[in-house]
Amino acid sequence: MQTEDKRSQIKSWFMPEPKLQRGLIILALPFIFLGIIIIIPGLNAVTEGDFKSLLIWGFFGVAVGSIGVILGGFTYYAYTKAKGRYDARPSTEQMTEWLQEDLEKLKERSLDKMTLDESETIGESVILKGPIWWTESRLDEEEILRGKTEGQEYLYSIWDLMILHIAENSLTVYSCKYNWPSDQPNKETTSEYFYEDIVRVSIFSEEREVTRLEKEMNIINPGCGNIGCCGCLGAGCLGYLNPFFVGPLLAGQVHQTLRDAFGDSFNSKLPDSLKVKRGYKEGDKDGDKDGKFMAEGKAFKLDLSGGQALTCLIEGPLFEIYGAEEEVELADKAVTGISRLIRDKKAS
Repeated sequence: MQTEDKRSQIKSWFMPEPKLQRGLIILALPFIFLGIIIIIPGLNAVTEGDFKSLLIWGFFGVAVGSIGVILGGFTYYAYTKAKGRYDARPSTEQMTEWLQEDLEKLKERSLDKMTLDESETIGESVILKGPIWWTESRLDEEEILRGKTEGQEYLYSIWDLMILHIAENSLTVYSCKYNWPSDQPNKETTSEYFYEDIVRVSIFSEEREVTRLEKEMNIINPGCGNIGCCGCLGAGCLGYLNPFFVGPLLAGQVHQTLRDAFGDSFNSKLPDSLKVKRGYKEGDKDGDKDGKFMAEGKAFKLDLSGGQALTCLIEGPLFEIYGAEEEVELADKAVTGISRLIRDKKAS
């Protein structure tokens, strides 16, 4: 498969299932209803033999009703087209296969950056990854996505990546924030640590405070953003009578419908199925006031002399990461192997 096609398919997999733009359907119904109302006087005129009135009223009635039929029909057609594209996405198995391929390429990149030959390493290099699902500096939030697999767990578009190359006398570490859909590593760092400088390597439970994504905050504190969003007729819905409010709203829905059906991406709005249930900061009794939350999970940690430490969050129950068990098992094996090397080096 061509690289560009592969990258395009990976990106499309992360987009949520397109939804029928109900605001446009609701807008279409009054036109259809009004068209029927307009035709009625013409039908009544037929009983009096006034066929001219029937033609006049019928023309205007059909014209008005057609607007609703065309709008409703196009909206549904665009939805079915977008849904077809969504259903044609790669399978979970294909996605995980591609992820492994791309991680292996990153391993080669890390060796090149550290001018390290694989023959100089002892055994297999270790690739550890954890999801990024929070605001991160120098990362575009619009590219931080996730998608539910067939097993109901999630694959993420941005990974916090750590690659360990175990050499005879040192441990070399490559780390980056990996944008998988675009195959772009960000914030790359490379380091080499002699075993005598490593105090401890471990898997431990970590809790860190991070900032929620803006799109997630919009779900936690939703606004009245869709026509027909509620069943009330109170003051909150009177804005729908204002053309200056409805116009831009409908234009946005038309634009999104066209993007879903014919564009390069699907609707990027976070759907209900991706809501994240997380613990709030202590003191935020009535919600997530400042957008902060506590990310908990298991992390791989490398403690160094001088009090420095390197960590990578590889598993978290709140993130429901696809393949997290295997990732923890891999990290455990790395901890065991590196710990033995450190012990042997310090004993000799």
